Amino acid sequence: MIESGPITKDMCGLDDQVYELIGLTDKFKEKNKLESGRDMIFIRVATINDGKIKINVNTKLEVITNNKIQSDGASFVGVNTVFVVKVDALDTQTSLSSDLISDKLFGTGSDQVNVKSQFSDCSFGKFQLEPFIGTSTTGESITNGVGEITMQFDMINKYDDKMESDILKAINKKFGKTKNQFDHLIVVLPKDADAFIAYANMPGHLSVYNDNFISYPTIITHEIGHNLGFDHSNHNKKEYEDEIGVMGYGNTIDDDRKCFNAVKSWDLGWYSAAHKTLDPFNFVFDGQIVGVAEFDKREGRHAIIKISGHNDNKDYFVSFNRMVGINAGSTEDGDKVIVHSNKVSQKTTTVSSKEKILSAGGSFTIDNFGGSGRELHVIVEEVSVTTLPGYAHVLILLKDAGPTNDIVSNNPGSTGDNKQKRDKSGKKDKKGKDKKGGKNKRGEKDKKGKGQGGKNKNKKKVDVKRRRWL
Repeated sequence: MIESGPITKDMCGLDDQVYELIGLTDKFKEKNKLESGRDMIFIRVATINDGKIKINVNTKLEVITNNKIQSDGASFVGVNTVFVVKVDALDTQTSLSSDLISDKLFGTGSDQVNVKSQFSDCSFGKFQLEPFIGTSTTGESITNGVGEITMQFDMINKYDDKMESDILKAINKKFGKTKNQFDHLIVVLPKDADAFIAYANMPGHLSVYNDNFISYPTIITHEIGHNLGFDHSNHNKKEYEDEIGVMGYGNTIDDDRKCFNAVKSWDLGWYSAAHKTLDPFNFVFDGQIVGVAEFDKREGRHAIIKISGHNDNKDYFVSFNRMVGINAGSTEDGDKVIVHSNKVSQKTTTVSSKEKILSAGGSFTIDNFGGSGRELHVIVEEVSVTTLPGYAHVLILLKDAGPTNDIVSNNPGSTGDNKQKRDKSGKKDKKGKDKKGGKNKRGEKDKKGKGQGGKNKNKKKVDVKRRRWL
């Protein structure tokens, strides 16, 4: 089996056009701490050709300033305006009509589960995607969020970066500069233009879909997630393999319902009223946690526990993946307690990792937590899905390494945390699936999800490349 990750390119904006940037080294980016979508650089000598800017060898680069293309940290609350462009060519057309695309994305017809509804439901109304309806700056009238354009060339099996640039130029000419009018630009390519599924700028403005893949909620939500600044969700060091949320594999399941995993959800802030940061050196958590799908029914319980203080440059997140309502679709590990991690040094663009899946009676241990020589334990004492809301009773604490010092909960009904208890010596002693198979844009094999019991047989690798703005 040949496996390939996404193709990541450095992209830059110049005179309202997008170019691939060749010759920008990782060393320069790391030294200057360049942030995607925000920093501006001055290139003294370069060659511009065929949609690419090639930096001449030995050319000195200068970081000028933060150009504010994106605000300092994406906003995950409020209304984002979306404009979709349906692209046809001389030899091929898109499979879906403008009205059907609008219905699939925004529910403007009879589609009850769509991208707009799912973002609204997952955020409990805090984040809204709205179709652009009105007149563009060039006088084009848009009635359902979708515009149309026909390119005067053939496209079957010919789509490439230059063709992308030509399409974007044509869109800006017909409808006006999209960045000045819309938060998100979605481009739908005609049938057989290429073999990829979708890709997006991260963070950024643009996402591109191969024909009828625009129909599927998890694929679109995944790419909009890239626009918002989120990278993939991994498991067992394999990209996309955490399918709890939409930043793992997408799929071709119509009307699928799931949200984001705990790491992404923490950054989104939609459930911040139920967040808890735990310092295990001073506190034990001993109580019930609920799933984000029942956030509104939590009655004072927490939904996501972030454990800080380890010396491996990671934070750890504990959540209950309640498989109901807004999260009742293809989410894996339903009704389990999940331990995730991310790199502390990174922000919302971090790649998250699923560390452990826990049922009632299960536990997760980190040895030598924070260099203390002690063990951190996450223990699931009970899982209930017959109550409203469903919950998991979780105990999180430090204990001395070794077979002694039994772990005992002394507060099974608690919704919070308790101070560490100390013994007479002064020491704290608080009882306190792999996916395989498809083709990507470059003709390489992608991973295609099998799912468990065939449930997710339509899993697709969501994107073959992620663009980064510099």
